[in-house]
Amino acid sequence: MKKKALWLIATSMLVIAAISGTTAYFTKEFTSDNNVATAAAFDVDVVDESGNTIADGQFHLDGDLYPGMETIVAYQFDVNRNQTELPFEYSVDLTGSGDLFPDDGSSPITLTLQKQEGDSWVDVDYDSAFVPSADVETYRILVDWPHGENDIDFQGLTGTLALNVVATQIDYSSKETAEEMYEAAREAYEDLDRVRDTVNRGNFTKEQSDAVQAMIDDLFNYINGMKDGDEKDEMLGKAEALQNDLDAKVESRYVYYSIKEDETNFTQIVFENVSAEVSTQTFRYHTDKPLHISALIRGDDKVLRVRYFNSDVAEVGDRFELGMRFSDGTKPVDYTLTNLGDGEWKIESDWLIPYNK
Repeated sequence: MKKKALWLIATSMLVIAAISGTTAYFTKEFTSDNNVATAAAFDVDVVDESGNTIADGQFHLDGDLYPGMETIVAYQFDVNRNQTELPFEYSVDLTGSGDLFPDDGSSPITLTLQKQEGDSWVDVDYDSAFVPSADVETYRILVDWPHGENDIDFQGLTGTLALNVVATQIDYSSKETAEEMYEAAREAYEDLDRVRDTVNRGNFTKEQSDAVQAMIDDLFNYINGMKDGDEKDEMLGKAEALQNDLDAKVESRYVYYSIKEDETNFTQIVFENVSAEVSTQTFRYHTDKPLHISALIRGDDKVLRVRYFNSDVAEVGDRFELGMRFSDGTKPVDYTLTNLGDGEWKIESDWLIPYNK
């Protein structure tokens, strides 16, 4: 099978919007026209790892792409504020074209754009615009080819990858709107403790906490567009405190465990070294077959055993949607068990995590 070729196309161009009778903003777009320009104090630049403005053909993956490959960091670049004092936002778009990237989206190649935040890299939503929170913001492009059913259809094909970064002047954000966004995010955060009811109260999902996180991300993005000064500092302090509260609440949801391998088999699974004090009381949202669930004290440790009430009815594919409860104040944790056969069980959960993960 031939290996693949992939090129990056990306350069820079300045566009200044000047529309008669309307408010005009500076706009700087980095695309494929091989021009670099600076206007007034709007000096945003997009540079590669060597500090040079991005240009055509800056990486060439000739023969590096194949099914099952390790993920490649194909390209890294920075968005620089430089001497720009005007508020601005920017968007980053990454698109593939050519035979390797057909319009129907069937390409097996996975392209991921990530932004560096602290020591971590996070995936970028192409539909979002960013207000910079730092003078330099760093991105990278990941290329991967997971195994798939149509891999052979793409052998020997070639594609092109286009990177487009557009920076646009915006109005300063207002404190009034920032306060409204903060209050909405704070209320959504507090609502996490009110989901469900009775003993299952506060058992929120990761999707629900992620929705609150998205609101806080939007809040930070908006505050970054405020004019420097006491009002911006005040709102940043409130947003950071809310972020810390959410981080602590999410962290408190995680419960860690190990599987007691010598007692886990086709008809039962046994959890041990659970980081919270597990209880025999449980939630049974859905069970394909009747189960017996018991918390057993063994010396200083307590294990949770989940087994078929009647072992003769056990079948591969049996699925059980359950909620683990605890007697030390820890919020309940939902999890799903699927019997894979031969003593193997699939465990799915937002918050129930093995120690070695």
